[in-house]
Amino acid sequence: MDIFNPTYIKELIPWESSLLLFLTVLMLRFFFRKLFTYLLNLLKNHFQLENTTDILRAIDKPIQFFLLILSIYVLAAFSPLKIIATHPSLDKILRSAVLFSVFWTAYNICDAGEGLFLQILNQTGLNWDRALTKILSTVLRLLIMFFAFVMIAKEWGYDITAFVASLGIGSLAVAFAAKDTLADILGSLSVLVQKPFVIGDWVKINNTEGIVESIGFRSTCIRTFERELVYIPNALLTGGPIINYTRRERRRIEYTLGLTYNTTSAQMKQTIEDIRKYLHDDAGISDEDYFVHFFSFGDSALNIRIVCYTAETDATIYFNTREKFNFALMQILEKNGVSCAFPSTSLYFENTLETHKKEIPTPPQP
Repeated sequence: MDIFNPTYIKELIPWESSLLLFLTVLMLRFFFRKLFTYLLNLLKNHFQLENTTDILRAIDKPIQFFLLILSIYVLAAFSPLKIIATHPSLDKILRSAVLFSVFWTAYNICDAGEGLFLQILNQTGLNWDRALTKILSTVLRLLIMFFAFVMIAKEWGYDITAFVASLGIGSLAVAFAAKDTLADILGSLSVLVQKPFVIGDWVKINNTEGIVESIGFRSTCIRTFERELVYIPNALLTGGPIINYTRRERRRIEYTLGLTYNTTSAQMKQTIEDIRKYLHDDAGISDEDYFVHFFSFGDSALNIRIVCYTAETDATIYFNTREKFNFALMQILEKNGVSCAFPSTSLYFENTLETHKKEIPTPPQP
């Protein structure tokens, strides 16, 4: 005798048991949130878990749904109505509810690529980019929906072989029609894997310069310094140069300082030595690479070539360091009694104006 047969159980338990079991499951469903929250708090304190709110949000509605289906199942399975209790669809409904709840929970865990899902990925030891996490989250959710549909359809006896086969032919047609979109998606994946830039970097792409605000499936959003929002298709990111100003190790300061031609060689040497000493002593200037040389005889000036680098890459520090260096250069020029030249043109006459006046004959008087 099968003790798990509902007919056998009904012989031992009165028919009112179906209603009692139904109410019991409903009560369990009612107290589930408080009980599960209590258990999560215990686990959080013991194992130092984070994002318990995300865990509760991911599993709450699927479990609530399953308990509701389970309560209806026990009400029908233990009811005195044989046409309902012995209906073959009851077991299919229960198994489908289990599958649906499991896939729903997985879908919620992957939802938005934030919180719990991001924490789970970071447990792998890799530094996952937030934008890459969002794309991976979207792909996983699509796969979860596909497998949920396939398994639940199989549970109800539907042959999905032809449907799966048709997806191969249909995917080719879709890929051909949406080749530009696929190129953008592949471009975004390439950027997110290689990471030439991340959100918040100062970049220049396709002659567009600004701060990266987001990286999506189809385009990358850049906020320019004029506060404009520019969307660049990701397909263009793999075919052109990308300049990332944020990842500079140092920032370059470059001058061509022109002194007047009345500057003596002694003044020139002393000026160059004073500039080199300042660059060596200033903490804001990197002392690894700096160049100060008497570079060339220009058309209007004796040119000193100055190349150095700031120790910090931050824009504010860079401008402050450059301003400080400018004032120091002025003080060095004043100290050595030299001045900067400016473009000029000199005109020379072979004879004075008075000589020309004497040579010009006076016209006869009438």
